[in-house]
Amino acid sequence: MGTDAAAGGDFKAAGAYYGRIVGGQPPFEELALMLVDSGDPEALQVFLSTKLQVLGPNDKAQATMVSAWLTELILDQINRDLLAAAGQHTVAYTQHVAQLRQFLTDYASVLNWNTTTALLESYGRLHELEVFADAKGDQEALLEYLMRNADGAKRALGVLRKPSVGPQLVYKFAPQLLATATTDTVDFFIVSGSTLDPRQLLPALVRFGEPGAAPAQRDQVLRYVSFAMDQLRCDDSAVANLAVSLLSLEESEGRLLDFLARARNPLGKPLFDAKYALRLAKERNRRHACVKLLCQLGLFEDAVSLALDVDLGLAKAVANMPEDDDNLRRKLWLGIAKHVVQGGDDTADAVPQAGPDQAARIKLAVEFLKEAGGLLKIEDILPFFPDFVTIDNFKGAITDSLTRYNKQIEELKEEMDEATEIA
Repeated sequence: MGTDAAAGGDFKAAGAYYGRIVGGQPPFEELALMLVDSGDPEALQVFLSTKLQVLGPNDKAQATMVSAWLTELILDQINRDLLAAAGQHTVAYTQHVAQLRQFLTDYASVLNWNTTTALLESYGRLHELEVFADAKGDQEALLEYLMRNADGAKRALGVLRKPSVGPQLVYKFAPQLLATATTDTVDFFIVSGSTLDPRQLLPALVRFGEPGAAPAQRDQVLRYVSFAMDQLRCDDSAVANLAVSLLSLEESEGRLLDFLARARNPLGKPLFDAKYALRLAKERNRRHACVKLLCQLGLFEDAVSLALDVDLGLAKAVANMPEDDDNLRRKLWLGIAKHVVQGGDDTADAVPQAGPDQAARIKLAVEFLKEAGGLLKIEDILPFFPDFVTIDNFKGAITDSLTRYNKQIEELKEEMDEATEIA
Protein backbone atom coordinates (compact mmCIF):
# COMPACT_ATOMS: atom_id res chain seq x y z
CA MET A 1 0.00 0.00 0.00
CA GLY A 2 2.79 2.39 0.85
CA THR A 3 4.53 1.64 -2.43
CA ASP A 4 1.33 2.23 -4.38
CA ALA A 5 0.72 5.54 -2.63
CA ALA A 6 4.28 6.64 -3.33
CA ALA A 7 4.00 5.59 -6.94
CA GLY A 8 0.86 7.67 -7.22
CA GLY A 9 2.63 10.71 -5.74
CA ASP A 10 0.72 10.62 -2.44
CA PHE A 11 3.78 10.67 -0.22
CA LYS A 12 1.86 11.69 2.92
CA ALA A 13 -0.23 8.52 2.72
CA ALA A 14 2.94 6.54 1.98
CA GLY A 15 4.63 8.10 5.01
CA ALA A 16 1.70 7.17 7.26
CA TYR A 17 1.84 3.57 6.02
CA TYR A 18 5.63 3.24 6.26
CA GLY A 19 5.57 4.69 9.77
CA ARG A 20 3.51 1.73 11.01
CA ILE A 21 6.00 -0.84 9.75
CA VAL A 22 7.72 -2.77 12.53
CA GLY A 23 10.51 -5.31 12.30
CA GLY A 24 12.89 -3.20 10.24
CA GLN A 25 11.86 -4.21 6.71
CA PRO A 26 12.20 -2.05 4.72
CA PRO A 27 14.82 -0.34 6.94
CA PHE A 28 13.86 2.91 8.66
CA GLU A 29 16.76 4.78 7.06
CA GLU A 30 15.78 3.66 3.53
CA LEU A 31 12.18 4.77 3.98
CA ALA A 32 13.20 8.09 5.50
CA LEU A 33 15.65 8.80 2.67
CA MET A 34 12.97 8.02 0.06
CA LEU A 35 10.57 10.51 1.68
CA VAL A 36 13.30 13.15 1.94
CA ASP A 37 13.86 12.81 -1.81
CA SER A 38 10.14 13.00 -2.50
CA GLY A 39 10.18 16.78 -2.34
CA ASP A 40 7.25 16.86 0.09
CA PRO A 41 8.55 17.91 3.55
CA GLU A 42 5.23 17.14 5.21
CA ALA A 43 5.50 13.50 4.09
CA LEU A 44 8.59 13.00 6.22
CA GLN A 45 6.82 14.62 9.19
CA VAL A 46 3.87 12.24 8.80
CA PHE A 47 6.27 9.28 8.62
CA LEU A 48 8.20 10.33 11.75
CA SER A 49 5.05 11.19 13.72
CA THR A 50 3.53 7.80 12.93
CA LYS A 51 6.77 5.98 13.74
CA LEU A 52 6.99 7.79 17.09
CA GLN A 53 3.50 6.60 17.99
CA VAL A 54 4.22 2.91 17.31
CA LEU A 55 7.61 2.71 19.01
CA GLY A 56 7.50 0.70 22.23
CA PRO A 57 9.07 1.40 25.63
CA ASN A 58 12.16 -0.61 24.64
CA ASP A 59 12.81 1.68 21.67
CA LYS A 60 13.68 4.78 23.68
CA ALA A 61 16.94 5.48 21.83
CA GLN A 62 15.17 5.44 18.45
CA ALA A 63 12.29 7.49 19.90
CA THR A 64 14.77 10.14 21.06
CA MET A 65 16.36 10.27 17.61
CA VAL A 66 13.00 10.42 15.80
CA SER A 67 11.60 13.09 18.13
CA ALA A 68 14.71 15.27 17.65
CA TRP A 69 14.41 14.99 13.87
CA LEU A 70 10.71 15.78 14.01
CA THR A 71 11.41 18.82 16.22
CA GLU A 72 13.82 20.19 13.63
CA LEU A 73 11.33 19.61 10.81
CA ILE A 74 8.60 21.56 12.63
CA LEU A 75 11.04 24.36 13.40
CA ASP A 76 12.04 24.48 9.74
CA GLN A 77 8.39 24.66 8.73
CA ILE A 78 7.85 27.61 11.10
CA ASN A 79 10.82 29.38 9.53
CA ARG A 80 9.42 28.81 6.04
CA ASP A 81 6.09 30.28 7.18
CA LEU A 82 7.86 33.44 8.36
CA LEU A 83 9.90 33.77 5.17
CA ALA A 84 6.87 33.29 2.98
CA ALA A 85 4.94 36.01 4.81
CA ALA A 86 7.87 38.43 5.25
CA GLY A 87 7.93 37.85 8.99
CA GLN A 88 4.19 38.18 9.51
CA HIS A 89 2.39 35.71 11.79
CA THR A 90 0.00 34.01 9.43
CA VAL A 91 -2.60 31.36 10.26
CA ALA A 92 -0.19 28.66 9.06
CA TYR A 93 2.58 30.05 11.26
CA THR A 94 0.30 30.11 14.30
CA GLN A 95 -0.83 26.55 13.67
CA HIS A 96 2.71 25.23 13.33
CA VAL A 97 3.84 27.04 16.50
CA ALA A 98 0.93 25.46 18.38
CA GLN A 99 1.91 22.09 16.86
CA LEU A 100 5.50 22.51 18.08
CA ARG A 101 4.43 23.44 21.61
CA GLN A 102 2.05 20.51 21.82
CA PHE A 103 4.74 18.18 20.48
CA LEU A 104 7.29 19.38 23.05
CA THR A 105 4.74 18.82 25.79
CA ASP A 106 3.58 15.37 24.61
CA TYR A 107 7.05 13.94 23.97
CA ALA A 108 9.08 15.67 26.68
CA SER A 109 9.87 12.28 28.21
CA VAL A 110 11.78 11.08 25.13
CA LEU A 111 13.22 14.36 23.89
CA ASN A 112 16.85 14.89 24.88
CA TRP A 113 17.32 18.12 26.84
CA ASN A 114 20.63 19.24 25.34
CA THR A 115 19.69 18.41 21.76
CA THR A 116 16.24 19.98 21.99
CA THR A 117 17.37 23.18 23.71
CA ALA A 118 20.17 23.57 21.17
CA LEU A 119 17.65 23.27 18.34
CA LEU A 120 15.20 25.70 19.92
CA GLU A 121 18.01 28.17 20.65
CA SER A 122 19.37 28.00 17.11
CA TYR A 123 15.92 28.87 15.74
CA GLY A 124 15.37 31.59 18.37
CA ARG A 125 12.35 29.87 19.93
CA LEU A 126 12.90 30.89 23.55
CA HIS A 127 9.22 30.76 24.47
CA GLU A 128 9.00 27.19 23.21
CA LEU A 129 12.11 26.43 25.23
CA GLU A 130 10.22 27.55 28.32
CA VAL A 131 7.30 25.32 27.30
CA PHE A 132 9.69 22.40 26.97
CA ALA A 133 11.27 23.09 30.36
CA ASP A 134 7.81 23.22 31.95
CA ALA A 135 6.95 19.87 30.39
CA LYS A 136 10.26 18.41 31.53
CA GLY A 137 9.75 19.83 35.00
CA ASP A 138 13.32 21.15 34.86
CA GLN A 139 13.16 24.88 35.46
CA GLU A 140 16.69 24.90 36.81
CA ALA A 141 18.14 23.74 33.50
CA LEU A 142 16.09 26.39 31.71
CA LEU A 143 17.36 29.10 34.02
CA GLU A 144 20.94 27.99 33.53
CA TYR A 145 20.44 28.18 29.79
CA LEU A 146 18.82 31.64 29.97
CA MET A 147 21.54 33.06 32.21
CA ARG A 148 24.18 32.10 29.65
CA ASN A 149 22.63 34.66 27.30
CA ALA A 150 23.34 38.36 27.60
CA ASP A 151 19.64 39.26 27.63
CA GLY A 152 18.46 36.21 29.53
CA ALA A 153 18.03 37.81 32.97
CA LYS A 154 14.60 39.29 32.29
CA ARG A 155 13.35 36.00 30.84
CA ALA A 156 14.80 34.20 33.84
CA LEU A 157 12.87 36.52 36.14
CA GLY A 158 9.73 35.65 34.20
CA VAL A 159 10.38 31.97 34.87
CA LEU A 160 11.00 32.61 38.57
CA ARG A 161 7.68 34.45 38.86
CA LYS A 162 5.77 31.26 38.05
CA PRO A 163 3.95 29.80 41.07
CA SER A 164 5.43 26.39 40.27
CA VAL A 165 8.98 27.67 40.83
CA GLY A 166 10.16 27.47 44.44
CA PRO A 167 12.31 30.00 46.30
CA GLN A 168 15.38 27.75 46.24
CA LEU A 169 15.90 28.53 42.57
CA VAL A 170 15.59 32.24 43.34
CA TYR A 171 18.34 31.96 45.93
CA LYS A 172 20.55 30.01 43.53
CA PHE A 173 20.29 32.46 40.63
CA ALA A 174 20.07 35.67 42.68
CA PRO A 175 23.81 36.52 42.36
CA GLN A 176 23.72 36.41 38.55
CA LEU A 177 20.40 38.21 38.36
CA LEU A 178 21.53 41.03 40.62
CA ALA A 179 24.74 41.43 38.64
CA THR A 180 23.00 41.71 35.26
CA ALA A 181 19.54 43.15 36.01
CA THR A 182 19.80 44.73 39.44
CA THR A 183 16.72 46.97 39.41
CA ASP A 184 14.38 44.36 37.90
CA THR A 185 15.66 41.73 40.32
CA VAL A 186 15.15 43.95 43.37
CA ASP A 187 11.65 44.77 42.12
CA PHE A 188 10.99 41.03 41.92
CA PHE A 189 12.35 40.46 45.44
CA ILE A 190 10.11 43.18 46.85
CA VAL A 191 6.99 41.97 45.02
CA SER A 192 7.70 38.44 46.29
CA GLY A 193 7.50 39.77 49.85
CA SER A 194 7.61 37.22 52.62
CA THR A 195 7.86 34.27 50.23
CA LEU A 196 11.59 35.04 50.09
CA ASP A 197 13.81 34.90 53.18
CA PRO A 198 16.18 37.89 53.25
CA ARG A 199 18.78 35.79 55.07
CA GLN A 200 18.84 33.30 52.19
CA LEU A 201 19.50 36.15 49.78
CA LEU A 202 22.48 37.48 51.73
CA PRO A 203 25.13 35.58 49.70
CA ALA A 204 23.90 37.48 46.64
CA LEU A 205 23.56 40.83 48.41
CA VAL A 206 26.74 41.17 50.47
CA ARG A 207 29.08 41.88 47.55
CA PHE A 208 27.30 45.20 47.01
CA GLY A 209 28.41 46.32 50.47
CA GLU A 210 32.03 46.40 49.31
CA PRO A 211 33.73 49.63 48.17
CA GLY A 212 34.06 48.42 44.58
CA ALA A 213 30.30 48.04 44.01
CA ALA A 214 28.64 50.42 41.56
CA PRO A 215 26.65 53.12 43.44
CA ALA A 216 23.52 52.56 41.34
CA GLN A 217 23.51 48.83 42.09
CA ARG A 218 24.30 49.47 45.75
CA ASP A 219 21.30 51.80 46.02
CA GLN A 220 19.02 49.12 44.61
CA VAL A 221 20.28 46.48 47.02
CA LEU A 222 19.84 48.94 49.89
CA ARG A 223 16.25 49.43 48.70
CA TYR A 224 15.58 45.73 49.24
CA VAL A 225 17.43 45.57 52.57
CA SER A 226 15.39 48.55 53.82
CA PHE A 227 12.20 46.83 52.66
CA ALA A 228 13.20 43.62 54.43
CA MET A 229 13.79 45.42 57.72
CA ASP A 230 10.96 47.96 57.61
CA GLN A 231 8.20 45.96 55.90
CA LEU A 232 9.08 42.33 56.51
CA ARG A 233 10.27 43.14 60.04
CA CYS A 234 13.47 41.18 59.51
CA ASP A 235 15.58 41.51 62.66
CA ASP A 236 18.46 39.30 61.61
CA SER A 237 21.79 40.83 62.64
CA ALA A 238 23.47 39.82 59.37
CA VAL A 239 20.87 41.77 57.38
CA ALA A 240 21.30 44.78 59.68
CA ASN A 241 25.08 44.54 59.31
CA LEU A 242 24.66 44.63 55.54
CA ALA A 243 22.58 47.78 55.89
CA VAL A 244 25.43 49.36 57.88
CA SER A 245 27.91 48.30 55.21
CA LEU A 246 25.81 49.75 52.39
CA LEU A 247 25.07 53.01 54.19
CA SER A 248 28.68 53.51 55.25
CA LEU A 249 29.62 53.78 51.57
CA GLU A 250 27.37 56.77 50.96
CA GLU A 251 28.96 60.18 50.61
CA SER A 252 26.99 61.63 53.50
CA GLU A 253 26.74 60.04 56.95
CA GLY A 254 23.16 61.24 57.46
CA ARG A 255 21.30 58.04 56.64
CA LEU A 256 23.91 55.90 58.37
CA LEU A 257 23.55 57.88 61.60
CA ASP A 258 19.76 57.66 61.37
CA PHE A 259 19.95 53.88 60.93
CA LEU A 260 22.35 53.45 63.85
CA ALA A 261 19.91 55.35 66.04
CA ARG A 262 16.70 53.53 65.08
CA ALA A 263 17.78 49.95 64.27
CA ARG A 264 16.68 48.50 67.61
CA ASN A 265 14.71 45.51 68.83
CA PRO A 266 11.76 45.99 71.24
CA LEU A 267 14.20 45.89 74.18
CA GLY A 268 16.27 48.72 72.72
CA LYS A 269 19.22 46.54 71.75
CA PRO A 270 20.87 47.30 68.39
CA LEU A 271 19.94 44.88 65.61
CA PHE A 272 23.45 45.19 64.17
CA ASP A 273 26.76 44.13 65.66
CA ALA A 274 28.07 47.40 67.13
CA LYS A 275 31.70 46.23 67.17
CA TYR A 276 31.52 45.19 63.53
CA ALA A 277 29.86 48.49 62.63
CA LEU A 278 32.56 50.41 64.51
CA ARG A 279 35.34 48.60 62.68
CA LEU A 280 33.66 49.31 59.37
CA ALA A 281 33.11 52.98 60.24
CA LYS A 282 36.79 53.36 61.14
CA GLU A 283 37.93 51.69 57.90
CA ARG A 284 35.70 53.98 55.84
CA ASN A 285 36.42 57.14 57.84
CA ARG A 286 32.83 57.64 59.01
CA ARG A 287 33.84 59.70 62.05
CA HIS A 288 30.40 60.82 63.22
CA ALA A 289 29.29 57.19 63.08
CA CYS A 290 32.37 56.15 65.04
CA VAL A 291 31.47 58.61 67.81
CA LYS A 292 27.89 57.32 67.96
CA LEU A 293 29.00 53.69 68.05
CA LEU A 294 31.62 54.33 70.73
CA CYS A 295 28.86 55.86 72.84
CA GLN A 296 26.62 52.84 72.24
CA LEU A 297 29.46 50.61 73.44
CA GLY A 298 29.89 52.75 76.57
CA LEU A 299 33.34 53.97 75.49
CA PHE A 300 32.61 57.61 76.25
CA GLU A 301 36.21 58.71 76.78
CA ASP A 302 37.18 57.39 73.35
CA ALA A 303 34.05 58.97 71.90
CA VAL A 304 34.93 62.40 73.32
CA SER A 305 38.52 62.10 72.15
CA LEU A 306 37.39 61.39 68.59
CA ALA A 307 34.59 63.95 68.72
CA LEU A 308 37.10 66.68 69.56
CA ASP A 309 38.71 66.05 66.18
CA VAL A 310 35.32 66.34 64.50
CA ASP A 311 33.33 69.04 66.25
CA LEU A 312 33.53 70.65 69.68
CA GLY A 313 29.75 70.75 69.98
CA LEU A 314 29.59 67.02 69.35
CA ALA A 315 32.17 66.41 72.08
CA LYS A 316 30.10 68.46 74.55
CA ALA A 317 26.97 66.48 73.66
CA VAL A 318 28.82 63.20 74.27
CA ALA A 319 30.13 64.47 77.63
CA ASN A 320 26.55 64.92 78.85
CA MET A 321 25.40 61.43 77.88
CA PRO A 322 26.29 59.42 81.01
CA GLU A 323 23.57 61.19 83.03
CA ASP A 324 23.78 58.84 86.01
CA ASP A 325 27.54 59.09 86.44
CA ASP A 326 28.66 62.57 87.54
CA ASN A 327 32.25 61.43 88.03
CA LEU A 328 32.49 60.20 84.45
CA ARG A 329 30.80 63.30 83.11
CA ARG A 330 33.24 65.48 85.05
CA LYS A 331 36.16 63.50 83.62
CA LEU A 332 34.82 63.92 80.10
CA TRP A 333 34.31 67.66 80.53
CA LEU A 334 37.79 67.96 81.97
CA GLY A 335 39.22 66.30 78.86
CA ILE A 336 37.34 68.76 76.68
CA ALA A 337 38.56 71.66 78.82
CA LYS A 338 42.15 70.56 78.40
CA HIS A 339 41.66 70.33 74.64
CA VAL A 340 40.12 73.82 74.52
CA VAL A 341 42.80 75.43 76.69
CA GLN A 342 45.71 73.80 74.90
CA GLY A 343 44.33 74.52 71.45
CA GLY A 344 43.78 70.92 70.43
CA ASP A 345 47.17 69.60 71.57
CA ASP A 346 46.53 67.15 74.41
CA THR A 347 50.11 65.97 74.85
CA ALA A 348 51.50 66.13 78.34
CA ASP A 349 54.17 68.69 77.53
CA ALA A 350 51.95 71.00 75.51
CA VAL A 351 52.26 74.59 76.70
CA PRO A 352 49.84 77.23 75.38
CA GLN A 353 51.69 80.28 74.07
CA ALA A 354 50.84 83.87 74.85
CA GLY A 355 49.10 86.00 72.25
CA PRO A 356 45.67 86.67 70.79
CA ASP A 357 44.91 82.95 70.45
CA GLN A 358 45.74 82.38 74.09
CA ALA A 359 43.45 85.21 75.15
CA ALA A 360 40.65 83.75 73.10
CA ARG A 361 41.20 80.33 74.67
CA ILE A 362 41.06 81.83 78.15
CA LYS A 363 37.78 83.50 77.34
CA LEU A 364 36.45 80.28 75.85
CA ALA A 365 37.58 78.27 78.86
CA VAL A 366 35.84 80.64 81.26
CA GLU A 367 32.62 80.36 79.27
CA PHE A 368 33.18 76.64 79.14
CA LEU A 369 32.87 76.41 82.94
CA LYS A 370 29.26 77.53 82.67
CA GLU A 371 28.48 74.95 79.97
CA ALA A 372 29.84 72.20 82.19
CA GLY A 373 26.82 72.68 84.42
CA GLY A 374 28.78 73.05 87.66
CA LEU A 375 30.84 69.91 87.14
CA LEU A 376 34.04 71.93 86.77
CA LYS A 377 35.50 74.76 88.80
CA ILE A 378 38.12 77.33 87.93
CA GLU A 379 40.76 75.46 89.92
CA ASP A 380 40.13 72.36 87.75
CA ILE A 381 41.27 74.07 84.59
CA LEU A 382 43.99 76.37 85.95
CA PRO A 383 46.70 73.65 85.68
CA PHE A 384 46.16 73.61 81.92
CA PHE A 385 47.36 77.20 81.60
CA PRO A 386 51.04 78.34 81.64
CA ASP A 387 52.51 80.23 84.56
CA PHE A 388 52.67 83.52 82.68
CA VAL A 389 48.89 83.86 82.49
CA THR A 390 47.84 86.61 84.91
CA ILE A 391 45.09 86.30 87.46
CA ASP A 392 43.21 89.18 85.88
CA ASN A 393 42.23 86.92 83.00
CA PHE A 394 40.24 84.76 85.43
CA LYS A 395 38.85 87.45 87.66
CA GLY A 396 35.25 86.84 86.70
CA ALA A 397 35.54 83.08 86.94
CA ILE A 398 37.29 83.27 90.31
CA THR A 399 34.61 85.62 91.62
CA ASP A 400 31.92 83.20 90.48
CA SER A 401 33.76 80.33 92.10
CA LEU A 402 34.13 82.19 95.39
CA THR A 403 30.48 83.15 95.30
CA ARG A 404 29.53 79.51 94.76
CA TYR A 405 31.77 78.42 97.63
CA ASN A 406 30.28 81.10 99.88
CA LYS A 407 26.79 79.93 99.02
CA GLN A 408 27.71 76.34 99.83
CA ILE A 409 29.18 77.45 103.18
CA GLU A 410 26.02 79.37 104.03
CA GLU A 411 23.89 76.34 103.16
CA LEU A 412 26.05 74.12 105.37
CA LYS A 413 25.70 76.63 108.26
CA GLU A 414 21.93 76.60 107.94
CA GLU A 415 21.89 72.82 107.98
CA MET A 416 24.11 72.77 111.09
CA ASP A 417 21.91 75.32 112.83
CA GLU A 418 18.81 73.30 112.05
CA ALA A 419 20.50 70.15 113.30
CA THR A 420 21.51 71.92 116.52
CA GLU A 421 17.97 73.15 117.15
CA ILE A 422 16.54 69.70 116.59
CA ALA A 423 19.06 68.22 119.03
